Amino acid sequence: MPNLQEISDDNGRINYEMLMSYLLKVTLTDFINEVKHPLLVGKQLYEGDLREPKVPTKTMKFRLQNLFYKKELIANSTSNVPESVGNSNSISRAIYMLRKKSFSQEKADVISIGRVSSNDVVIADYTISRQHAQIIIFHDKYFLIDFKSTNGTRVDKQLIPPNVKVKIEIDSLITFGRFSFVFTSPYDMYQGIRRESFKFV
Repeated sequence: MPNLQEISDDNGRINYEMLMSYLLKVTLTDFINEVKHPLLVGKQLYEGDLREPKVPTKTMKFRLQNLFYKKELIANSTSNVPESVGNSNSISRAIYMLRKKSFSQEKADVISIGRVSSNDVVIADYTISRQHAQIIIFHDKYFLIDFKSTNGTRVDKQLIPPNVKVKIEIDSLITFGRFSFVFTSPYDMYQGIRRESFKFV
């Protein structure tokens, strides 16, 4: 059975379909021990698949049919095509792990975020600066710093000043450039994906 490192790419992005399969085979305790830190979950994915939807039956049926169609397209794909720069739908449904790259020059408790491959988390879009921001882990608390990025960083829709440490909490909405992510606990990630997966078992 693969571990999370094997189902994530060099950008720190986790393959959603593989994650769904993986979480059906591991316990919550094992998942939390492996992930350790919250994840950056694209707002569109979080509000669509991971949160229990409260929509009328007809709308729900359409959403499920659409998800089945997407799963079929992914299953029939013969190649793992990298996301293109500016693919907003793809990035808004992405999941990123807070983890260090093996060659990272930053300290172990600092996760760099930006557009270029030298960052620990790479968000390949023109609205993301080369070195956009950092997440600092300190005594199980998380702080975000914007590095004078061109398009700014927001926490819960509030623009944060450059070079100032801002504390982030579980369920905070974090926006880099034009993309928003929910700072999601491993527990919520596990429960949300398993709930979504079992709809199709």
